[in-house]
Amino acid sequence: MKVVIFFSLIIICFSSLLNAKEFLINASSKIFHEDKDHAKRQALKNALYDSVKQSVETLMDTKQINKHYGVIKNNILKFSKNFIRNYEIVNEEIIFNEKIFKILVKVNVNNDKIQNKLKVLRILKEKNKRKRILAVYQKNEESNAQNMNVAIQLLESVNQYFAEHSFWILNHDILNKIYMSLDEENIIERSLDSFIALALIFNTDILIIMGMNSFQEDEFNKSFYKVKSNINFSVYDTYTGQQITETSVTAFETSLNRPENFEVDNLLKKAGKHAVEESVRQVVSNIKNYYQNLGYLEQGYSAIFRNYNMEQENRIIDYFENDLAYSHISEIKNAFGYIELELFFKKRKSILRRKIISDLQKMEIEVATKSLAGNRLSFINPDSED
Repeated sequence: MKVVIFFSLIIICFSSLLNAKEFLINASSKIFHEDKDHAKRQALKNALYDSVKQSVETLMDTKQINKHYGVIKNNILKFSKNFIRNYEIVNEEIIFNEKIFKILVKVNVNNDKIQNKLKVLRILKEKNKRKRILAVYQKNEESNAQNMNVAIQLLESVNQYFAEHSFWILNHDILNKIYMSLDEENIIERSLDSFIALALIFNTDILIIMGMNSFQEDEFNKSFYKVKSNINFSVYDTYTGQQITETSVTAFETSLNRPENFEVDNLLKKAGKHAVEESVRQVVSNIKNYYQNLGYLEQGYSAIFRNYNMEQENRIIDYFENDLAYSHISEIKNAFGYIELELFFKKRKSILRRKIISDLQKMEIEVATKSLAGNRLSFINPDSED
């Protein structure tokens, strides 16, 4: 039975990946001065823009998109047509008393081209930098129908909070099918190995097993009532089976009157959500510490140096190779008066820029900077004749 479920889920996941580059987009445009052709062209332009925007959203999480939105807009979204393989207008119609031109377009987006552009801009985290997680609910002997129902609803908040912290979450439909399959099997205290096997099938880096317990207490001679929700997370490195962290957080909500069953559900959800939010905060911090100790969570940058002489170029390269703050140094290009290096650094771009300027000035190498989009930095020799 388990094997059948696992293989069914693999087929679902594979089908989803096959269709990931094709979008069915509804778009519209106002008709000005009865110029329907212009409105149609604008509606099509809007459809292509939306399809490329959705494609970017499949490659990056919301937090990273918001952080780099200006760069993405100016380098990708403004040139949406350049990232389209082909498109087909499925339907077109004029609505609202011939004031709006509406079209339905099937668009095939070149995801690879978008991905390459995001890498050039140095704002797309590689797979080994951005971790993929699977969060599941573990029943225990004390789990009742009420607890289970609330816990499954809380999983949506769990995934949302982790997505906001730049973790990669599985497709919503796939997650629902996984949760339904686990619920139908109705196994109490499922083995860790079975959860890890499930996580490996979906190529996830981190497994999060959530448990939940609830309590009700009378307070101050029954003058009000307290509903407690305890959320515990057990977090594992999927590929090694090593436990990364374990957390347990309790939150509560109060009621002036003894709550009915439906009110208990609402109080449990509210308390559970508070506990989940704090649990995620603790887990994210512990995960970062875990991978930083392994040396994985570093940002990739391109550092470009122009108009330096050969002796200065050699000193610059030696500086990067010998400073332990940088890792995985490689030369992208080395031509006369031009060096481009790829490097990894644990802190943000502005800190890296200031560090390079300060360190090179101590070496009596003068630098002027130029702003570039994405995780790229440009340094120019201000003393050059150019």
